[in-house]
Amino acid sequence: MDVSGMMNIAKIMKTISPLLVALIAASASASPVWKMQKPVTHGLSVFAETKKSRIAVDAQGVAIQGYDPVAYFKQNKPVKGSPKNQSVYQGAKFYFASAADKKEFDKNPTKYAPTYGGYCANSLRKGVLKNGDPNVFYIYKGKLYFCSTKAAAEEFEKDIDKHLIETDDNWRQLFGS
Repeated sequence: MDVSGMMNIAKIMKTISPLLVALIAASASASPVWKMQKPVTHGLSVFAETKKSRIAVDAQGVAIQGYDPVAYFKQNKPVKGSPKNQSVYQGAKFYFASAADKKEFDKNPTKYAPTYGGYCANSLRKGVLKNGDPNVFYIYKGKLYFCSTKAAAEEFEKDIDKHLIETDDNWRQLFGS
């Protein structure tokens, strides 16, 4: 390109640049496109917007509302734990009904800690991160699961193996493993 061609380009850019800036500023202040469009979420928008702990905890950092995770396996029912018998696992405090349950948990926390961190398995399957209810639980293939309601648990259990695959996929998207 010769010098005169480059000078013409420079004149055009000098004229267009302020117009482009004015156009962009006007369109952004009038009705920003980015505010009008809904993001593509594939049902997982809460994951992108929320940074959550891998374990559902209350304001004091206590998991499963203070229930003893070992008791679900030993007694097949929810049993309140005590702050006197507590362990910390993955940053969450777990309470136990007895020193023996605490000792058992400490030997193998992955065996007793709730799957999906105590979040509702059925909600997670649907792309929503919601705390599970410690009174709505089941043990399946040696793992402890919670749901937020009895209806959610019944829905999840209808096709549990398929639903576990879907829930595992969502868990990996959220936490990477």
